[in-house]
Amino acid sequence: MNRTFLLVLNFGLGFLWMASSRAQFLCGTDRFRSNVFTQVTTTSNIQYGSNPNGTTNLLMDVYEPQGDTLARRPLIIFAHGGSFISGSKESDNAIVDLCNRFAKMGYVTAPINYTLGFDVFPPNPESAARTVVRSVHEMKAAVRFFRKDAATSNQFRIDPDNIFVGGSSAGAFIALHLAYVDQPSEIPSGVDTTGLNGLEGICGNPGYPSHAKIVINLCGALGDTAWMRGNTTPVVSVHGTNDAVVPFGSAVINFLGTFPVMEVDGSASIDEQAAKLGIPHAFLIFNGDGHVPYQTNTGKMNQTSDFVRDFIYDYMCANASITPALETQNLRLWPVPAGEEIHFFSEFGERVHQIEIFDMQGKKVLSVRPMQASGRLDMRGIPPGFYALHIQMGSSTYIRRISKL
Repeated sequence: MNRTFLLVLNFGLGFLWMASSRAQFLCGTDRFRSNVFTQVTTTSNIQYGSNPNGTTNLLMDVYEPQGDTLARRPLIIFAHGGSFISGSKESDNAIVDLCNRFAKMGYVTAPINYTLGFDVFPPNPESAARTVVRSVHEMKAAVRFFRKDAATSNQFRIDPDNIFVGGSSAGAFIALHLAYVDQPSEIPSGVDTTGLNGLEGICGNPGYPSHAKIVINLCGALGDTAWMRGNTTPVVSVHGTNDAVVPFGSAVINFLGTFPVMEVDGSASIDEQAAKLGIPHAFLIFNGDGHVPYQTNTGKMNQTSDFVRDFIYDYMCANASITPALETQNLRLWPVPAGEEIHFFSEFGERVHQIEIFDMQGKKVLSVRPMQASGRLDMRGIPPGFYALHIQMGSSTYIRRISKL
């Protein structure tokens, strides 16, 4: 499987970054890509909020890499599946597995419980929308909980700039709507948010942002991909083509496989819309598989975990705030934007061992090993667009974002 390397914003500026200099995120090391920790510490049943009338506590577990000393750590908040009528943070084996896997890679992970049930049964479009909005309000309270913690007691040492949300099945519905329903006009009809603070809800931890940097969509769907317009939240999706529970593309979703509820846009439609809008995206398709194929198949869970891992790592590290390596290495590339060729020159005389170019989908379009301090790359066979150059010099790999006219 190809690594997915996705880059956004300012492609023409020609910034150059050195992966080994990213001390805060430890990019360029094994952290966030492999099991650098062998044990996970789990703190159970932490209250992150309550339902609007205050009668039910909202609980989550927090998984941390045991023995970790990093001061600011990325966080993934997960929501479980269960058709909004069953399941929990402990009972969804796929979510528990993912929480442990990512904690061993150096993330903090937090599976949440959310309020189950519909106010009409079987649900109609309005009751289904009210349930999703309620659950989104609750997940937003969890996001705000960690940002509040980072600003106050700092118990969990979270990096508030690197909070990701995700889920499986119903949990993916919640995460997707948190990410892309960001305008009051997008709240479906039949949902009364009077007294609920609109999009934010009143489930806890007011005054802190509730947005997420990346959304992880495992066999979920959106009510309408039109809500993705004007939004740049990256999305990584996993779905089986023969899913009879949540549509692979756009189709009517049937509650418990029997009661038609409404048309929704599944992962294929979400990925297509992301491509049209220029939103960073990646899509792992399990051809011929049904709902949540990773739930009971270890090989497919490995594929799912690796695919999500690579997407998060590449995006997080490509967009880390670090010092341009251009100031320390004086490696020059021109012209920017590129034309039919691009020249490279190392003023210190250090040889360039390898240059690889990736397109926006993570496909490698060029790989050369010049083994010299200066030269040129033939760009004539590469279509116009945005690309990422991986440049290896000595023991370091540099990443440069470029565009070609």
